[in-house]
Amino acid sequence: MAGSPGITASLGGHDITSSFSKQDNGHYIGLVTGLALGNNVLTSGGSSVTLVNYPNSGPVFAGPQLQPWQCQQGAVDAQCNQPASYEYVYKSTDTSKSGFQPYDPKNPPSDVASTTTDQGVTVPFIVRIETGYQDRDQYKIAALFQPDQPWTAAAPQKQFNHKMVITHGVSCGVDYETGGAPSVTSFNPGRRYRCGSSGGRGRQHRVRARRRLHHHVDRTRLFGPQLHTWPCRPSR
Repeated sequence: MAGSPGITASLGGHDITSSFSKQDNGHYIGLVTGLALGNNVLTSGGSSVTLVNYPNSGPVFAGPQLQPWQCQQGAVDAQCNQPASYEYVYKSTDTSKSGFQPYDPKNPPSDVASTTTDQGVTVPFIVRIETGYQDRDQYKIAALFQPDQPWTAAAPQKQFNHKMVITHGVSCGVDYETGGAPSVTSFNPGRRYRCGSSGGRGRQHRVRARRRLHHHVDRTRLFGPQLHTWPCRPSR
């Protein structure tokens, strides 16, 4: 792979060696793109693994999707796909400004506060919020982000601690349509948590419309078991 003659990788017979790079620990990390829907064979060093690529609109393992279904305005197809959008907010040093304030990377404000993650990394308190659609419903992801610095799959920005908080909701409902994801910057689960800003400590915060159970009833059929959930630490 990059900088290492004799080590190669291919996807479906196509050379993708340049997609990988060697890390300081000797491991190789890369982002594999261009997967076809269904089975894809990734080969490296004489070993192969089959990667199964599912459509962004689902399903994966939850069974047939509920019908009929009304997509959101702006959807580009009948499966409610829509390109992700991004916005930025920040914490101000001005105590008269409560909560998060809009942040314009092209015209940065002068009152941006700092935050220190649980790994001891201090950075400007700027949060990027990604809003997109998967499995015919809206999701949001918030993370500390420095707009003037790169972030790649192999080399995320230093403030990311490789943890994620996924918040959920309560109640029931049958909407038969795409819903809106809850806020990722003002979530209150009824207990006092130190998530605060959804990432001031370096975690990512993810929510999804269908994680709010009043949006749908049959949670297991519709989106399967819960995976990769890191709970916040209760405050004392």
